[in-house]
Amino acid sequence: MADMGTNWFAALIADTSAWSAASFICLMLLLFGLKGRTFLAVLDKKAADLVAKIRAAEEAKIAAQTDLTAVVAQHQAIFNQASAIRLHAQEEADRLMADAHHRIRELARHREEQMYERIALVEVEAIASLRNLVTTQALAICQHYLQHQLSGAEQISLMTQAVADLTKVSESSKPDNWLSAA
Repeated sequence: MADMGTNWFAALIADTSAWSAASFICLMLLLFGLKGRTFLAVLDKKAADLVAKIRAAEEAKIAAQTDLTAVVAQHQAIFNQASAIRLHAQEEADRLMADAHHRIRELARHREEQMYERIALVEVEAIASLRNLVTTQALAICQHYLQHQLSGAEQISLMTQAVADLTKVSESSKPDNWLSAA
């Protein structure tokens, strides 16, 4: 067994993987023993920083959601106001359009009345001119006939009678009497 004990130790000294494992364990013990507390403190600090950053991010997220909700509400209010303004503008445009149509109809009716009045005046003037022309032509024809057919005394008597008749007719055919008759 003594031989085995020596071989065991010799085998252990010859085995490099055992030495590698032993040196790694010693290194870990040394690090954790001497610097383990510092290393853990660094990890704890980093973890605390990460927790603080996560809390700050969550608070920022909540604040952003609150701001987003406020902005959405503000945009909805603006949209509602714009819709109300558009509706009011449409109603006002419709009212103005109806008013313009009414004014155009009234203007057209007024212009038509003026047109009929002017036509009536032109008709009265045309009738009066035609009557004067016919009267003038009739007088010329009568004068020609009377000069060639009747004697001087008969001509004077007939002319006096015709002038009296024409005076009566021309007074009854004045334009203001025609306007009241039309």
